[in-house]
Amino acid sequence: MLALLLIGVLVIGAAGNRARANALTSFAAYRASWPDAWRAPVEHRAVEVLARLLTAPDTDPELVRAAMGVMRESGSWPAMADTIRGQLRGVLDAYLAGGEGGQRSRLAWELFALSQPPDLESYRERIIALGGERGAQADALRLSAERLRQATATEAFDAALDDLTADWERLLMPQDGRPLPWLARQSAVVADAEQLAQEALSYQRRLLLEPYGVKREASYGMMQPDPGMIDWLDTQARTVNANEPGRRERLERVAALLNDHPAEGDEEPVVQVATRIVLRHHVLPWPALGLGLAVLLVLVGGLGRALLRLRRGPLPIDVNAETMENVEPIDLDTDAETKSRSSASITDVG
Repeated sequence: MLALLLIGVLVIGAAGNRARANALTSFAAYRASWPDAWRAPVEHRAVEVLARLLTAPDTDPELVRAAMGVMRESGSWPAMADTIRGQLRGVLDAYLAGGEGGQRSRLAWELFALSQPPDLESYRERIIALGGERGAQADALRLSAERLRQATATEAFDAALDDLTADWERLLMPQDGRPLPWLARQSAVVADAEQLAQEALSYQRRLLLEPYGVKREASYGMMQPDPGMIDWLDTQARTVNANEPGRRERLERVAALLNDHPAEGDEEPVVQVATRIVLRHHVLPWPALGLGLAVLLVLVGGLGRALLRLRRGPLPIDVNAETMENVEPIDLDTDAETKSRSSASITDVG
């Protein structure tokens, strides 16, 4: 029975995946110039997908975007635009009222903007207002970014990076139990501060990579490093990390922040590869390694001594020593046996 149930689940899952793939193919191939017999089923399927956005929190973003593309191209869009906009307003109103945001709300906003409603800016301002006032936090992040960019000494760098991390967390911190809305993060106040922080981190990464061979002002473009460059970077990483272990630690912190807050656009491949190579080579912690080796030697020595003792066998017994082995045991029944014999003698006489 369980096997049949499992087979049924697998069949249903496979059918669902095939239906999704067929829908995506149909949406991508859709043309408004198709005959009605071809257009109608695809448009009907697109309407079903968009309607599901209201009730399904796990809506497939790719499928919904493709369905919206179909409706925007279809000749029936003018007649259905108000209905679809009304559905999307329902999702956004629920989000504004304090409901769960998540992927569905962001997707609803994206489709709402594509539909070009007259009240688009009103909804944008209301969503941004949910994030509260972030001007002071953004100013603090700008100042931290400037200090980090100008930091050269190790102590100044560490302090500036700590301040930048803390200010960035405060900027994105939830207020009144609600996280910063995605549109608020795209606003000029927040986006400019984050861009300055990302630029400061990228600049410091270039400075940290200079001893490894990555030029500070060089523009590598989208050039991929060849095997010879990779081998050379690998050799440089081993040498520099052995001489300056603190440099690798600072680069690791910068790379972690850039990974948590990625900038728009891809970083140059040479810089990315060099960063990965540098972080791959760890400097051995010699004090900890020495302590571990000493503990290991003690354990091995104790084990060897125990094995040697077992190999020798038991220790010889000193016959003159008063131990349990060479003292005759006391016969506790002697008195009882004497009394028993006395009783037997009396009985025999009688």
